[in-house]
Amino acid sequence: MRVLTYNILDGGIDRESLILKNLKATEPDIVILQEVFDSTPLKEFASQLNMHHFLARGNSHRHLAILSRFPIVKAHSYHPFPPAFKSTLYAQLEYSPGRFIHTFGLHLIPHPFVAFELWRKWEKDTALRKAIRHNCEPCFLAGDFNTIAPNDAPDTHSWPRSLKLMLACQGGRPFHFAIQDILRHGFVDCYRAMNPAANGYTLPTSSSPTARLDYIFANPMLSDSLLSCAVVCDLAETKEASDHYPLVAEFHLGTRKS
Repeated sequence: MRVLTYNILDGGIDRESLILKNLKATEPDIVILQEVFDSTPLKEFASQLNMHHFLARGNSHRHLAILSRFPIVKAHSYHPFPPAFKSTLYAQLEYSPGRFIHTFGLHLIPHPFVAFELWRKWEKDTALRKAIRHNCEPCFLAGDFNTIAPNDAPDTHSWPRSLKLMLACQGGRPFHFAIQDILRHGFVDCYRAMNPAANGYTLPTSSSPTARLDYIFANPMLSDSLLSCAVVCDLAETKEASDHYPLVAEFHLGTRKS
């Protein structure tokens, strides 16, 4: 089973064909999309890929969405305001008869300043509180978390001046409250588990990537079957399709479809 998360940048407008090429090339079974503006491209992606879909509308015009080769049994959009600017996507998928996987898609507020990190901590609580209820079944959280993981080393020298100033105001230190909470509840950072020494930067695509902001976190029931996790940066279309590279994780659940 292959899971992919992808921020398609401002609805993917005029880049839909490039995004679709990336999705076809990576052959995912489950896709979590961020910054989807409306259902039009989503329906086209689903049709071209022969997948089910659901649009999780939130408090802004940038929504989350899921594409799935497996039937979507339940799907909801949680978007409390405040503090969540965007929605939290939840979908229960039947990956084999009578067996389910619980999926959560997130797109947290950006910027490295500590006040925004506290906001991200509140935003992710909606998903985390619900996710930990599914400890007895496979479950993952995926998306653009807009924060730095503990022990990661972003290339801050290339960051915009405004972001450098935010870091300087807090002694050059990025805070990790949101991800620390997720890890503390037993979820595994799939990329870091499979690539302990690699940077894994996921943006920007227009120049040398400088930070890892996109993640897939798997609970113990799912992480035990983790086979691989990689940033998809070797396809010709990824640089033009979005400012983020897709991130894909593969699990062995005996469900891979041809």
